[in-house]
Amino acid sequence: ISVSPVSILGMRRADVELEEVSSLLDSSLSRLVHRFDAYGVHCCTERQAVLLVNYSLYVAVGIILWRSRVIHPFKLFGTMLHELSHGLAAILCCARVSGIELHSDQSGTCHWSVVKSRLGCVQNFVVPAGYLGSVIWAGSILICCASTKASLAVTLLLLVLTGIMLFYALFGRDDGQDSILLYLCLSIIAVLSGVLYLCHFTEWSHRYLLLKQFLLLSAAMSTLDATRSLLDDCVLKVEPGSDAVKYADMKIGRTVCFQNPQVVGTVWFVFACVTLSVCLWMLLWMTYESTEKDLLLTDGLSPYAIRTLSVSATVLVLAACYRWFCSAKKWY
Repeated sequence: ISVSPVSILGMRRADVELEEVSSLLDSSLSRLVHRFDAYGVHCCTERQAVLLVNYSLYVAVGIILWRSRVIHPFKLFGTMLHELSHGLAAILCCARVSGIELHSDQSGTCHWSVVKSRLGCVQNFVVPAGYLGSVIWAGSILICCASTKASLAVTLLLLVLTGIMLFYALFGRDDGQDSILLYLCLSIIAVLSGVLYLCHFTEWSHRYLLLKQFLLLSAAMSTLDATRSLLDDCVLKVEPGSDAVKYADMKIGRTVCFQNPQVVGTVWFVFACVTLSVCLWMLLWMTYESTEKDLLLTDGLSPYAIRTLSVSATVLVLAACYRWFCSAKKWY
């Protein structure tokens, strides 16, 4: 078989062009990595990859169990954060909070009052604080999963906030409906106290692993509940008594577009997505260690990473088995 000089020359030119393209890609990726390093974005070390995988698996668990009774306590916890955010916003605006209610259908009410001359101004902060505040709380719990000290701190903070909610459940205003805030607060206090007891008063080797996995599961369920509630109640369809409707009805100082509840809900949903993305980036930034081996360059995972991933994978398998064998409701 004879090959003409023109063909050989064309093949050499193609090889040269391929080498130039390869070197250009290498230099571009190198510049991109250096640019990420300049902005403090480092991914992915083993700790970061394990956290991302665990968080994704727990979100998948929430999606699988969304319509089942198993996840109901986490939904009630999300509603509690929602009403707590209303109450904290009212207190920060110097309003009076007379009671907080929570019902078994995942609805809730925060009773607050303020002088009539300041009502319009205070409503601008209190009404959107429910959905937006619950998103911020969920993102804060997620960020605190970065270290053991932060995990212990946020657990203590949740314990204190639950104690405040317990005070309102005992002595606050109650309209006589099926409020389950008292039982929820007692359950949360029992669980958090038990986890803290294991961390501070026992020598169990896996006590901090249990703490971080519990907080990461709670953060995943809370983020899913906050975004899904916004999407269901304020964007895809507008519930008559939702906060988006109340905010849109306050027409003083509103443009025409913000008098539409779906527009308000969409803006809140975008805020929630951006906030959770920033919190996830902060989680990766806080868990980065320059001396830690890169996951892509290792021959295998560390024993701690294997144990951590085994917990979330087991929870996912159990959730899938429950939905497949024990629940007749449709998925998600």
